[in-house]
Amino acid sequence: MPKKQSNPPRNDKIATNDAPGAHQSPTGRKESREPRARTRSSSPIRNEKTDSTACLTGVNPVLGLVGNSQDPEEETTMPPENGLDLEISAGDDEEKLSVGKGLNWYDVDGSRAIDYLPLDVDWWWKEIQTIFGRIDGWARNHTERKHTNLSLELKKDLISRLDGYCIQDDFDTIMSSLPRRLRNRCLTYLVHLYLAKECLSRLFTNPFWYLVPNPGHGDDTEELSTDAPGFGAQLFDLYQRISEADPAAAHLWRLWTTRFSHPKHKLGYDLIAHRDSMADRICQEILGEEPVRSLLRSADKGDLDRALVNLQEIFRSAAELSVKFSCHRSYVEFKTLNTLDPVFHHLSAEVELTEDYGKAGSQHCFDDRRILFLELPALYLCRSDQDHLHKRLLRKAVAFAEDVAGSS
Repeated sequence: MPKKQSNPPRNDKIATNDAPGAHQSPTGRKESREPRARTRSSSPIRNEKTDSTACLTGVNPVLGLVGNSQDPEEETTMPPENGLDLEISAGDDEEKLSVGKGLNWYDVDGSRAIDYLPLDVDWWWKEIQTIFGRIDGWARNHTERKHTNLSLELKKDLISRLDGYCIQDDFDTIMSSLPRRLRNRCLTYLVHLYLAKECLSRLFTNPFWYLVPNPGHGDDTEELSTDAPGFGAQLFDLYQRISEADPAAAHLWRLWTTRFSHPKHKLGYDLIAHRDSMADRICQEILGEEPVRSLLRSADKGDLDRALVNLQEIFRSAAELSVKFSCHRSYVEFKTLNTLDPVFHHLSAEVELTEDYGKAGSQHCFDDRRILFLELPALYLCRSDQDHLHKRLLRKAVAFAEDVAGSS
């Protein structure tokens, strides 16, 4: 084990590096104890051809690491400013983390850098809400609002694709079951819901959806599956198997796999580009297929290009958010109509009516009415500590309930 060195005369702790011939100064810079000077170019780095060892240029010491908290809502670690090497042993009561030198976190663009700061539970919901709000705006701006000209086949296709988020009745029955003043907006609601479901299922279900061994190769020439690259799907399968045996260890593995995949060098840069490319292709696929293709408001090339670019911007942001989520030990879980109570009650702990219902949604007016479809699924923040699962409801599901009287 490396010997601990005394802290410098300052309040914040500086991670030490006891590699032979080096020690830390109070400023965080390495100072050589050897008589010969060592330059960056002579620093040992791993060479792919010679397999010689070395350290990456530009590595600065880590300024601190927060240990594991017993509070399931607090995150285990503070972010490294430039990266760290870890020795992790998961015990019954705590996980032990030791800090050394090593990996750099990527910083392609300061505005896009991933800062995996201590967990702020409100942040999770606000970020998801922002994505859903942008999707809603896209649906309002780029898709048809009138449902009268839709074919029966298109209506069936749209409803079937919303399974888990919408009851599987026919479109006209669902529309006529809404309060009267909301019926003209039914199609916009459902298009928004379809895009939101696609976003969650493609980008947030599998935390490794964008990972490939060589992200800098093949993006421009190979047509990769937009559902999940084979490598990412295999990692997800392994992750699920680890979760069955030890959920706490699985989440640590997922956390550090995500962080180590984004160093501040070529691998990190290439993965960002690859992730953006995957998100762009997902959007092209969505707009090029039914039901969205037939629901676009304009067939003008300029309008179509604008719709594509706007959707790609949203999905790129969502893709980046999914990576940020995966950088934490805690994880998000979405609860849909597959597991929610199918009947609404205003005292429900998991479901509330959309604000479009007004004050009546918080009273008993719609009690015992069927939930027609969701505006948002319920959002839980989860964390596994050995044999115990902590779950915290961050946001209730937002729903549309039937109005049998049809008088609203």
